Amino acid sequence: MNEISTIELNVENICTNLIAITHKSKKNCFYSYVDSYKDMLANNLLSLNEDEIKLIQKILFWYIDLEDTKPRSKPLLKPIAFLKKDTNLPDFLNSVFSDDEISMLQNISNQLDPNHYALSARINDLLWCIYNKSRNLNINQRKIAEMAVKNYIIQSKQLDDRESAKIILRSAYICVYLNNIFKEEDFFDELKSILIEKIEDIKISVGLRYHLLIALSWIDSNKADYILNKTNKILLDERINPNLTIKYYDLSLMITKDKDKQVLIKINKIKYRVNISDQYAEKGQYPLAFEQLISATQEINELNIEKSIKNNLRIEINKRKQEYNKLPDNMTFQRFSIQIPSMPFTWSNSLFTDIEYYISKIFRQLEGLNLIDYLNMPGGLIQTVHVAHSNENGNLTFDKKPHHIRFNDDEINHILLLHKANISLFGEMLKNNSYNPFNLQWDSMFFMLKDKLIRNNKSLISADILELTFDAIKYLFQGKIEIAIHLIIPQLESHLRFILGKNSIQISNMTNENNLEQITLNQMFNNEIISEYILSTYGHDIYCNLYFLLLDKRFGNYRNKICHGLSSIEELKSGQAHYVCWLCIYVILKDFTFSTNLTSQLSS
Repeated sequence: MNEISTIELNVENICTNLIAITHKSKKNCFYSYVDSYKDMLANNLLSLNEDEIKLIQKILFWYIDLEDTKPRSKPLLKPIAFLKKDTNLPDFLNSVFSDDEISMLQNISNQLDPNHYALSARINDLLWCIYNKSRNLNINQRKIAEMAVKNYIIQSKQLDDRESAKIILRSAYICVYLNNIFKEEDFFDELKSILIEKIEDIKISVGLRYHLLIALSWIDSNKADYILNKTNKILLDERINPNLTIKYYDLSLMITKDKDKQVLIKINKIKYRVNISDQYAEKGQYPLAFEQLISATQEINELNIEKSIKNNLRIEINKRKQEYNKLPDNMTFQRFSIQIPSMPFTWSNSLFTDIEYYISKIFRQLEGLNLIDYLNMPGGLIQTVHVAHSNENGNLTFDKKPHHIRFNDDEINHILLLHKANISLFGEMLKNNSYNPFNLQWDSMFFMLKDKLIRNNKSLISADILELTFDAIKYLFQGKIEIAIHLIIPQLESHLRFILGKNSIQISNMTNENNLEQITLNQMFNNEIISEYILSTYGHDIYCNLYFLLLDKRFGNYRNKICHGLSSIEELKSGQAHYVCWLCIYVILKDFTFSTNLTSQLSS
């Protein structure tokens, strides 16, 4: 734990101010306490020194995360506002609470009157998380966690429906994380009763009820039939959000032990996805419709049922996929709109820019694409096999090595047709984005980002390639795709040669005239050693996207068309061309760390 030198903390003063904050609050819950604290601090109503303010902030600024339903693996409290939102307890707590502060938390817990159950619950909840190094708490630490659960149960009886349900969820999560060590205690039965009471409450939302049902399944395995009955009733309601309905189907699958019933649930889930895709399509939300069909296809492939049933389901899905694939490439899909702020962010001592943030979002989208999702057949374009060879002692060993699978033309065309829809949608999201007018303000941000890339280069990229890649990005932001693509594709090819050379892989060939020539992109993918290197370095999906879009004549062939001037202006301005540009930029700059969110920039 971090040491903090000479901090001034007074237990009575902290307790007095915490109690004042709770009394000032409109509701008896920590969401309201935070607002009360901010208001009192702004009006100088708190008599706290700087160290005491910091500790009270650490006590107040944590919230219960209902979206993350994995309490078996970690305690579910997350920091609000000024703390990193992607860090979970207990490790982050260990790094921000000093030994003096932890001792003070224990003193506060001992001094609080029993009727201050909300404060006591929060303090003890933080304490057991801090002490937790494994799930084997000692007796005293177990009592701390027990105090948190007991006080949360008392607090839940004083709150309105939603806040009460969230507090009960937190109590259940603590019990689950600690492997239900309190199951022999009287309050554990009370906890289960309150959970059922909240599930039955018609004022509780369907989304919150989903979390309550999951929590009940974790702490009482005897309630499986009850949970299934509630889940089935909810699935009959057509007004529920589709994503939430899918979660309820998954909950049914998790609870159901009968294999035949599981198959029936899976089939109903697939049919539901198909119906939802129709509803999305009627509203013109084709990307959402296509996503449902892709998920349904994956689930069909995993089903162990009669082939005729699977084929009938596939026929319905493929019929819809073909309809969506006929849509023109230049359609605007609102689902994928990314808005660029009209004014750049300005933070002191920070090179964070709107442009860098925008690029990071595009990179995350590229990393989330998966070509395998679009295969309507078993297997994939590339599979891993075991290759035997002899080691130094002459014994046979086996290594995993990727090898190409050769499909026939019809199969390849089918794969490409399915994948083209996703590429076009992603490209349209970029191309149709309302780029701000390129002005001096944007130019200054480009200069900042360029300066940052150059300073952080560390010989990852050739200086000339970096310069021209940056020019391509500027042209993309100006909407001049046809210029950007002519710049970026040669830079990608040059960058791959640069990387291969740094890894001592031969990047030149001797011609019949005894001239040394640099290898081309086509030759790289035809060379087994280089092909394997690209695959292992950039991954299956980037490898396939590069090959099909840049070299394969049946799909993109952009590299050869660009180099030989064979592309029309319409083709160069298409969504697919825009996708190609960002794909090349991603490969060139993938080793740079771009800003992923504003919070991390501010916290640093």
